[in-house]
Amino acid sequence: MSKGILLTKRSSFQVYAANYLYKKGIIDAVVFEGGKSSFPRKKNIFELIKTLNKEFSLTKNFLIKVLNKIFFDKYFGKQQYHNNRILIKNYNELQKEIILYEIENINDQKTFEILKKNNYKLIYVFGTSIIKTNILSLKNAFFINMHWGWSPEFRGEGIISALATKGKKGLGVTVHLIDDKIDSGDLIYRFKPEIDFKDNFYSIGLKLTLLGLNGFIKTHRTITRNKILKLEKQNLKQGKVYTSRYMKENPKLIFKAWKNLKKS
Repeated sequence: MSKGILLTKRSSFQVYAANYLYKKGIIDAVVFEGGKSSFPRKKNIFELIKTLNKEFSLTKNFLIKVLNKIFFDKYFGKQQYHNNRILIKNYNELQKEIILYEIENINDQKTFEILKKNNYKLIYVFGTSIIKTNILSLKNAFFINMHWGWSPEFRGEGIISALATKGKKGLGVTVHLIDDKIDSGDLIYRFKPEIDFKDNFYSIGLKLTLLGLNGFIKTHRTITRNKILKLEKQNLKQGKVYTSRYMKENPKLIFKAWKNLKKS
């Protein structure tokens, strides 16, 4: 079976993922989707004022959202420090040997054509937009997703929601097959991270990435050796999908998540 391809976005940890999988012989190509990566970026003062003015007229949680933006660096900051601490290297630039495709929307017909033309059977997905049926309809291909969350309990956003609800024990990363719902396909692997006092929401994502990459590698080896994947159906009655809209409408989750993370 030919090597796989990674569908992802361009951020330090996603570039690292592509380089790591290439080094391990898992992929030979990557598709970088345009748009924002998994973590919010820090806004400049003009963008911040504009956003806050808009939110003041739209939400009863205005004060909470203001505080969340003030504490942005605490929650998501020190990214270079955490990259050096956890990823260590190979996260700044994509290795030149990797075949690179750049597409604004992962559901563009061009993605389907790339996968079909190159006969990719193992398609790894990490942090893209939700992949729609026009891409998933590709025959005889495994679409394998890395989700920063313990499925099925925390589908969608899986770090802040897990910390706010269950504390550190709720954290996890899931490697699963992709279906037409959000993070609901058959389970392949799930891993729990080790958290230390230096961690924030960003660094937890990095740790989940390393664990998820290990799941990708184990999955690849199982399939390429013609062994059967041990799949587990998800009980979707457990937990829920934490959509971006839900997270925006419930900003108190960030405060609660941070409090639970920093408990001794």
